[in-house]
Amino acid sequence: MREEHELFLTEGPEEFENFQITNEDVPLKEGIAYPFIKAIQMVNNRLQETNPEEKQLFEIILLSTHSAEGGVRIINSVKHYDIPAALMLYHEYRTADEHLKVAFDGDSVLFSDETDVVFREQGLDEVIKYEKDREHVPIGEGPLKKFAMILGEMKKKFSPENDPICTYLVTARSGKDLGKRAIKTLRDWGLQIDEAFFMAGAPKGPLLAQIQPHIFFDDNLHNIRGARAHGIPSALVPSCCN
Repeated sequence: MREEHELFLTEGPEEFENFQITNEDVPLKEGIAYPFIKAIQMVNNRLQETNPEEKQLFEIILLSTHSAEGGVRIINSVKHYDIPAALMLYHEYRTADEHLKVAFDGDSVLFSDETDVVFREQGLDEVIKYEKDREHVPIGEGPLKKFAMILGEMKKKFSPENDPICTYLVTARSGKDLGKRAIKTLRDWGLQIDEAFFMAGAPKGPLLAQIQPHIFFDDNLHNIRGARAHGIPSALVPSCCN
């Protein structure tokens, strides 16, 4: 992302974000770390060929200090190069301790439980197909959507540098297969989330310990317990899929 990063530095975050959205179907060019990532994938593949049940594998986590709004292009690039990575999108200037920090799970919390129901009844492969078929259809509203929208309205009263509210999406979805529809839904709602973390099923507790939100909403009791084990105030959102 050298060219894109240069645009970010010279023209600012707004022009960069507009450029990313306009070009979201154009894969990013291979970067200097690309051969390293492909070599890691090769080792993982060889290990799994030797033992399909192998658990000691490399985990790839892709970090970007740019907004979740421009994240669709990154997701498309991850899919283009077939990189199975957890994806984390965050603003580098969101660091002050005086922020109000609110973290939301995705499905059954910020979004409706429609994808959770498909997963529970038909499995992961059908979920991936379901999401791909409905990529341009916003996900239904979840029980915490209205609260998130109110926070979003408050945020618009401040400049980005002086915004005292930080909102986070911390979802078990993978960025590669299930991230695009989530980001496009937020865009359709006009809801800007400061930082988005697509955990690809990884535990949320350690990440939340780094974010230190004032409150975390999730519909999964296991995730709630994991967050509380790291001292994070958490609220269980009732769901039919619990």
